[in-house]
Amino acid sequence: MRKREANEPPPKNGVFMTLRVRYAETDQMQRAYYGRYFEWFEAARSEFCRERGIRYLDLEEQGLFLPILEAYCRYKGAARYDEEVTIYVYVMEISKRTLRMGYRLTAGEREVAEGETYQMLIDRDGKPRSFPVEIYERFKGVV
Repeated sequence: MRKREANEPPPKNGVFMTLRVRYAETDQMQRAYYGRYFEWFEAARSEFCRERGIRYLDLEEQGLFLPILEAYCRYKGAARYDEEVTIYVYVMEISKRTLRMGYRLTAGEREVAEGETYQMLIDRDGKPRSFPVEIYERFKGVV
């Protein structure tokens, strides 16, 4: 897993998504429960795909799936109840079969967390497959 340098700016190929922390997503201290961050990563990843014209349902209809192989989150602060959190999601790297996405969560000017997910394209039998060229280019930001 590649670690980000402290002052490294985010790549310009990403998408921003904002959400408000709901009460049901918090613990007794009114801080977002740690497991929710991975749900927020997924929501941001879906928004990224939507903005790039990548329909996961289309992949599934072709018998292709993108399961998560690894997920990582470094907590730097706490997202609190009713606070707006902005998630910046971007492609860290893509190969013909794998995809690594990066995430940065902020609340106002505060850094809350950063994370990564690593996925592999597989078929219905669980065998690795290569990305269709158009999907690969959409993830790369070419299309």
